[in-house]
Amino acid sequence: MLAFMSIQSYAWVGLAIFSLSVGASAEPVLNSQADDGEFEGWATYHEKAGVKTGDVWSLADDGVLICRGQPRGYLYTKKSYVNFTLSFEWRWPVGGEAGKGGVLLRT
Repeated sequence: MLAFMSIQSYAWVGLAIFSLSVGASAEPVLNSQADDGEFEGWATYHEKAGVKTGDVWSLADDGVLICRGQPRGYLYTKKSYVNFTLSFEWRWPVGGEAGKGGVLLRT
């Protein structure tokens, strides 16, 4: 069991390094947020009408996209992309419960 865990750890580290090297040459698609909370080239859907994007989504100075989770909804690009690499990290607040979430790719 210990040997398997060690191999699995190396695999995750290798995948992380590979992801960084592949994504290093590409420009980020989401890199700024306007004063009104909107993201250029992106749209949002929220389960409640009249919700402003900036009330749910924000972009931290270090580039981390933050979703407050309420009301529920999603963020999507207005542009179609081909031949791209998607990389992300997913987490929820310490002590918080895991919510519904993920990435939807339209193929």
